[in-house]
Amino acid sequence: MPKLLIVFVGHMRSFHKVADSLRDNLIAPAQADCALFTRTSRGYARHDGDHQYQNASHLVSMFENRFHPKISRSFSMRKLPDEYIKSKPHACSWAFARDGGQHLSNVSHFRSSIQGVLGMFELFKLAADSVRGFAKDYDLIMRCRPDVMLKSAFPLGELERSMENPKMIVGPDYCNLEHAGGINDQIFCGRPEAILELMSIYDRLPQYIEEGHVLHPEPILGHHMRCLGLSKTNIPIHYKLKRDQEKIRKPRL
Repeated sequence: MPKLLIVFVGHMRSFHKVADSLRDNLIAPAQADCALFTRTSRGYARHDGDHQYQNASHLVSMFENRFHPKISRSFSMRKLPDEYIKSKPHACSWAFARDGGQHLSNVSHFRSSIQGVLGMFELFKLAADSVRGFAKDYDLIMRCRPDVMLKSAFPLGELERSMENPKMIVGPDYCNLEHAGGINDQIFCGRPEAILELMSIYDRLPQYIEEGHVLHPEPILGHHMRCLGLSKTNIPIHYKLKRDQEKIRKPRL
């Protein structure tokens, strides 16, 4: 079995409700090591309603006690000035469409969407920089959100595809904007060199925005993947994000 490092990146949100599924369906069967990179901000109750878990540090401690990560770090979120957001209308266009075509001057209506995308990619970079020193100890590295609930066993056998091609990214056969060249940003796996490069997209964002790319996580990550000369193959992963009421994402037949 390949030696696997699972790098959990993102807000903890409902981690206490998905921890067992991650352990039983992925971490334990893969005998994987873990790392955690999250934010120090609060506010999880708006997704979950479980007020005792509003404090991010509580969930981080739970993660550390259960999975004994090789590294666990929490970072504060940097806030973008409104002037920056207003100066990048094409980059923000997806947020307008999602929020009902709100006018550009209504910054408060979509600030959180754009801030969230930039914050996620910044966290990607911080995670990649932090694990780079010991990444060579692993055959594969996986990025996974901490609020992913696996509904069945992760298809570990499929991960061996990642080892056959050092430039192959393996991920779920689901993407909101696959037709636009996007890739699923919630779970992906590959050889350490490929994953660390993919997760370093933050440094390239100014260039991509100036080139006219929309700042949506799935299409712009797909563009970054192609710029690096990487390719992607899909595998069936039965999961959902526990932060909301999304339907369970079942593998395509």
